[in-house]
Amino acid sequence: MRGGYELLKRFDALPYAHKVVFVPEPVEGIKCAVYLKNYDACRKNLYRTISITGKRCIDQFDYVDFINCLEEEKHEKS
Repeated sequence: MRGGYELLKRFDALPYAHKVVFVPEPVEGIKCAVYLKNYDACRKNLYRTISITGKRCIDQFDYVDFINCLEEEKHEKS
């Protein structure tokens, strides 16, 4: 993995409750790591089409649910 496990550990340790890092292979021990099948980290293009159906790498991550959870937490705190 480019950048290495140590960089991912440092990112995971940042003092922010909500963060995501996309990785091209499963990584154990990193809570914020989201494995995306067929993601080529060297090309750095989450929006490229990976199949004839028009699916993109980023479509594997439910970013709408991620954002909605942030909104729910915001309302619970107020």
